[in-house]
Amino acid sequence: KLHASTDIIMLYHADCGAYGISDAQAEEQTQTQDLKKIQTIISRKWPKTRFTAYIITGVKTNRLSLKKVI
Repeated sequence: KLHASTDIIMLYHADCGAYGISDAQAEEQTQTQDLKKIQTIISRKWPKTRFTAYIITGVKTNRLSLKKVI
């Protein structure tokens, strides 16, 4: 209520050591599933808040771009 935020933007990144998944496609699927869970929690608590999620790709090649997943 203090800041009246209307949007939440989440950023994850590819090749994340915390996930420990060597297959890029499997990692993206897992991250997307996790982001959807976060979206569900946020939308229940703040139903009017818009939620957008991106995965930063190109980490290994240093050619960064955003891939919108939600």
